[in-house]
Amino acid sequence: MQKRLGFMLILILTVAAACQVGEPPTQFVVEVTVPVPVTVVQTVVVTPNTPDSSVIDTTPIGTPTAASATVEGQTVPEEPDATATITGTPLPEGFPTPTVGQVYTAEQAFQNGRMFWLEPVGQIWVLTTDENENQVWLVYNDTWEEGMPETDDTLVPPEPGLQQPVRGFGKLWRENDDVRNLLGWAVDPELGFVTRYEFYHGGEMVDGTYVAAPGYHVLQAYNGDILVIDEATRTWSKVGNVRT
Repeated sequence: MQKRLGFMLILILTVAAACQVGEPPTQFVVEVTVPVPVTVVQTVVVTPNTPDSSVIDTTPIGTPTAASATVEGQTVPEEPDATATITGTPLPEGFPTPTVGQVYTAEQAFQNGRMFWLEPVGQIWVLTTDENENQVWLVYNDTWEEGMPETDDTLVPPEPGLQQPVRGFGKLWRENDDVRNLLGWAVDPELGFVTRYEFYHGGEMVDGTYVAAPGYHVLQAYNGDILVIDEATRTWSKVGNVRT
């Protein structure tokens, strides 16, 4: 992964167990409890080479004001202003407002899903499909550090066009059989870019007091896909594309 750039996004993590070789995929509950605006990264780095959800309203919050960075022809807007609304309805007093901003991420496409690395939290998010055709979301800490092996030369792709992931993605993929079996081989190089990120709190107001519950994340992929990640079910879905 790229060097962490110091975004100030605070997450509370409930960790079930550490990921070791041979253990089943560990799912983490990731909940943003204190929305903090995310600073736009001005310099975009690409490595190593540039290569039913109707109940969820994914309408962007706020209006972008100006371009601050460009990724392969796609304009990355400055951080928009967050408004205290969900699905167009004003939030009750005391209900946490959404987190909306730009984050630095890395993404890689696989035969059966994608990996994302989120700089603010140093985590790898795996979006894949299990044996029952459920779209599952798995979260792991990125444990790769500079100086560690980037690849394993003994692992050879079974056919042309497939490749072994490298660095942090590669370490997780090599060490966790379940992740590797679910995702398959990478089909494109890993790339880094600035993207839009949103988080919406779950929960409700009870007698004037906010009672927390799992919320959902909205993440824009490199190809423009809008991905909604549900903490309650630990699943994901594609709800649209900003380019279509």
